[in-house]
Amino acid sequence: MNKTEIRRRNLGLLVGGRYFRYYRQPSIKIIESLMRRAGEEAVAASFRDLALEALKYALGLLKIEVERALRDRLVYREFGVVYGADIEGAIDVARSIAVRPLCLVASLTYLPSRHAPEYLLMRRIAREVINTARRMAAGDEEAARLLEGIAKLIRHLPAGTTSLECGDVEYIEWLRRACLINKFVKALERSVKIGRAAGLGEEVVFRDWRLYEIYTYFLIYDVFKSAGFVEAACRDAGGGEPDLTLKKGDKCILIYFNKPLAYSLVERYNGNDASLHRGRPDVFVEDGSVKIVVEAKFSTSPSYIALGRFKAMAYMYEYSADAGILIFPAIEGVPTDEEERSIEELYKYMEKEGVATLHLRDGRNLHLIRIDPAETEDPYESDRLARERLRRVLKIQHIDL
Repeated sequence: MNKTEIRRRNLGLLVGGRYFRYYRQPSIKIIESLMRRAGEEAVAASFRDLALEALKYALGLLKIEVERALRDRLVYREFGVVYGADIEGAIDVARSIAVRPLCLVASLTYLPSRHAPEYLLMRRIAREVINTARRMAAGDEEAARLLEGIAKLIRHLPAGTTSLECGDVEYIEWLRRACLINKFVKALERSVKIGRAAGLGEEVVFRDWRLYEIYTYFLIYDVFKSAGFVEAACRDAGGGEPDLTLKKGDKCILIYFNKPLAYSLVERYNGNDASLHRGRPDVFVEDGSVKIVVEAKFSTSPSYIALGRFKAMAYMYEYSADAGILIFPAIEGVPTDEEERSIEELYKYMEKEGVATLHLRDGRNLHLIRIDPAETEDPYESDRLARERLRRVLKIQHIDL
């Protein structure tokens, strides 16, 4: 493996079972975003923790869709013909006729659709997911509980055969989503890959830059947690709804992930509201008196990291932040201009010290932190170094740990 492949592999190992914990609300869009076409550079490795977490997330989504199908089966009615001497239900009088010589009335009314073929297909799809998941998650207690719950639910769906296929029922949302989940789980069983995916496809591909952003998020979370902070409700947030609030005694930390904030200096453009045009720092940390913007760039390109440096400074200005942090793994390649050579020089210092700090004339700081999952042979040692450097920078900025 080359260095980039090792970084991707180690990211998969370090993020592992925590990837889906970042997403607080279950959403089919998350697994849709992972169904990609892997490029030739993508790394396929064991990634058991990552695959198992993805499987359990998919099973949780399937349980929701089966429950929706059962609810529809209970309340949904189809418009159909009934024959009888007794009138029941809502009758379409204009379309009711006498049927002789039996003295019956034929009427159009709403009937239960208890044996509609889509329920047969739903049961079949859910059963396929269960069978695949059992092969993948043998011995995992959480997965076993999810599978048992789904198996109990589908017993209430009618059994039988149907010629319907997934492509025939795109208009039924819960069935369309169940079909996608089935496709996702089967792809998970084949392999999990990490790379820079391009376009939609039939493979499960975790994008390396997204893994790196989420890894950065949990690094920050773990640094505060190791210092005694716990998740708890805090004071009202001036920047908007935080993604995470941490508390220790009277100290409150607010963390925002990849969202525009009310602190932005951007207000209007050409007389119109400009809130949609505010910047989205990867992470924004606030403790009431200190504000820090964080940018994470999973790249070793001198030009891309140079641009990242100026982007972090722009966010510092836009959000009136006390400091900025730029996180990246390494600098590789040949610089082509003075700005790129500047970044290369800073990185040479970072190779020894781990952190380089640019002191601005207005008293603020921009910290460049080397966080490389492949810095050492042991990814967990690289992770320890990353935490220590981040902790050091937060203390410099008077974040009380």
